[in-house]
Amino acid sequence: MLRVGLTGGIGSGKTLVAEVFKSLSVPVFNADVEGKKLLFAPHVKEQLRTLFGDHIFSCGEVDRSILANLVFDKPDKLTQLNAVIHPEVRKMFELFAKKNSSSPYVLHEAAILVETGYYKQLDKLILVVADADLRVDRVMKRDNVTREQVISRMKNQWDDEKKILQSDFVIYNNADDLIVPQVLNIHKQLQAQL
Repeated sequence: MLRVGLTGGIGSGKTLVAEVFKSLSVPVFNADVEGKKLLFAPHVKEQLRTLFGDHIFSCGEVDRSILANLVFDKPDKLTQLNAVIHPEVRKMFELFAKKNSSSPYVLHEAAILVETGYYKQLDKLILVVADADLRVDRVMKRDNVTREQVISRMKNQWDDEKKILQSDFVIYNNADDLIVPQVLNIHKQLQAQL
């Protein structure tokens, strides 16, 4: 079984691409979703309390908006958060891969696989790219945030040109690009490698 990374900058459309792979019966692990679930785990909550203090909690749970505002403007704080969350997410992915070991391949969907270096632990890497202005517009609509907030988040991620160098496959997701044929082509190539 191959372990394949699926990544792309914020607003690139990697979740849409993941849905197309799911429609082909490919198991997809969404690191962002699993990372959010970890915020309810008692041992993670205690680590975050120690690092960031009680003010990130509301009604006994981590307030994600407070935490996001705290880390996205401060790279050192983001690094501290990632040091808590990423190892836990990786453990969850390993369990997911074992559970789906009868599949030809599984996808690990995450925004910063290249930035963290985790892509090196995977067999292949798929990168989803889109024009920056389109990505900004998508995120503004999706998250109801300002252009400045989106651009600030984008600054925490590498440029596509840098990530392309590490990728085995690139999917283009601009307004006129057809996603399904690109996914089908990659799916065929991945299955042929087994």
